[in-house]
Amino acid sequence: MSKLIPGNLKHLTLNDRQFIEQSLNEGRYLCKDPSTISREVWKHRTVNSWNRGCFNNPYNFCIHRYRCKKTNACSKLIICDTLCRSCHKCNSVCPRFERECCPRIEKAPFVCNGCDKPRNRCPIHSKYDYNASSAHRHYTECLSSSREGVNLTDGQWRSIDRVVRPLIEQGQSPYMIIANHPELGRTSIYYCDPMRSSQKAGIENVHTMLRMILPKGTSFEWLTQWDVRKCVDHINNAPRKCLKGRTPYEIAIKTYGPELLKKLQFRFVAPDEVTLSPKLLRN
Repeated sequence: MSKLIPGNLKHLTLNDRQFIEQSLNEGRYLCKDPSTISREVWKHRTVNSWNRGCFNNPYNFCIHRYRCKKTNACSKLIICDTLCRSCHKCNSVCPRFERECCPRIEKAPFVCNGCDKPRNRCPIHSKYDYNASSAHRHYTECLSSSREGVNLTDGQWRSIDRVVRPLIEQGQSPYMIIANHPELGRTSIYYCDPMRSSQKAGIENVHTMLRMILPKGTSFEWLTQWDVRKCVDHINNAPRKCLKGRTPYEIAIKTYGPELLKKLQFRFVAPDEVTLSPKLLRN
């Protein structure tokens, strides 16, 4: 384990990121958990838009470009005898187009740092770099914005509540409410990046509980709405360490009251009856 990047720290410092950049540039082995380094590099790599393709081929990125003899791929009225591989429209119109990929980009180290091939000789379309200063700046901005909370005044909260609460009590879903009331357009939908479950660790824990009931490989084809609600109820009544031993159901009923939970059809499950295994749907 590197002394510069100890393994017991949750957050990387600027010095840690500078060490990572230097090690990548020199092609050295990084003495830390490989998954930690991979996540850091993949998340904060930047596209080098100034070096697309190579100097003698700045627009054709197909793996077949050296052997391809195709002409008139764009189906012009006047037949063109020029080889399509020399045309800037080739990649966008050819049905056989297959982009060339670099193993350094598709898997670790995910960047071009330390590559022996000169940038102006590399035919890859998108080249990625890892820069410690840029990575640390992006990390700091994300950390700061994640702790700002919701930027709404008490009056705005009450205004939204007057619209949303009655509709929830009528049984409408949050999606339906947002769709029918665009003036409430304060809700954003967040999608994690591929292979980045750490971006929503709380949701990932719920997914883990769901997989305890529905193991990988289980078909969802025969699940009914009753089965789904049963899974949700048992997961919501499982104690959470992050809630100091309380359940999401307990927190929700204290925050919103029993009437709202009843409208949403959430129900209480006794602690001794909570089942997080495939047996739940067999009963």
